[in-house]
This record gives sequence, structure tokens and C-alpha cells, in this order.
Amino acid sequence: ERRTYLLSLAQSVKERRKQCDYSREELALISSLHPNTISVVERAERDVNIVTLIKIVSALGCVGLHLEDNTYNIFYNDKTTNLIPRNDLLSIYNSELIRRIGIAVKNKRELSGMKLDDVSLDTGLHLNTIWNCEQGLVTPDGYTMYRIYNSLGIREISEHDGQLSFI
Repeated sequence: ERRTYLLSLAQSVKERRKQCDYSREELALISSLHPNTISVVERAERDVNIVTLIKIVSALGCVGLHLEDNTYNIFYNDKTTNLIPRNDLLSIYNSELIRRIGIAVKNKRELSGMKLDDVSLDTGLHLNTIWNCEQGLVTPDGYTMYRIYNSLGIREISEHDGQLSFI
């Protein structure tokens, strides 16, 4: 599962970077990351934390995600819009991004009537890991969040004015 997820992410990022006519170095500069980080993601060598992932896809104009079959299908703005890069998201502090994700996940879990134990059993993640994610106390990797999203039945994630919504 993890390998499929990494390969899907790598393909999406690399294709979009080329569509935007960015080199790895340019994408790294825009997203405030090291070029090696972009390279690692594009080669599917390892997972990155959710903040790094958000920085990369925001620099490429991401407006939402569709989750299906261990893959992230990333929706992007058209290159002609003024939302590439997504400076609105890139300017948010890392801790604030994590807090917003945590709040959205906790709200979705509570609305669906699931307990932390339910999500833990479904994902194989420790109960404290999920609780810490919901509280914004940790910066999980992308695959951890993917598993939580799947457990909660989230198939689509969109962002508007810095707020996340799940479908």
C-alpha cells in the first residue's frame, strides 16, 4: 500500500512540476524546501511529512485531493490563474497548518460517530498517534494522514480560504 501511495504521489508531483515548467530547484525555492526533498518525492524514495507535502503541492497550485486505491489524485489550478503558486497557503505557519488539519480530522471523526479506538483499529495506528494528529501536536507523514483519511471515509479534500473540507 505505501509503495503504491508513494509512486502515485511521485508521478503527480513530477508531471505537474513539468506542466508548470519548473525545475526541481525552482520548485524547491518556491516551496522553501531543499531541492533534494523534491527529488526524493519525485523518485518515491520515502514519504515526507504532511507540511512538506502541502508546501510542494501548494507551490504547484493544488486546490484539492481525491483519494482512491492508495493514491492521491491532486487537483490543480490552471496555470493561467494567479494561484500558482498558492502563496496564501505557503504563507501559513507550519504549526497552523497542522492545527487546521487536526481540527478538520477531529470534526470529521466526531461527525461520523467514530471513536479514536475505531480509527486506531482501522488504520493500525496507535491511539495516541491519532489523538496527537487531531490536537496538532505532531507532524505526521503523508501516508499516516492518508490512512486516517481512508478510515474516516474521506474521499475528497478541498481547501477554500485556508479551511479544509472533507467529502
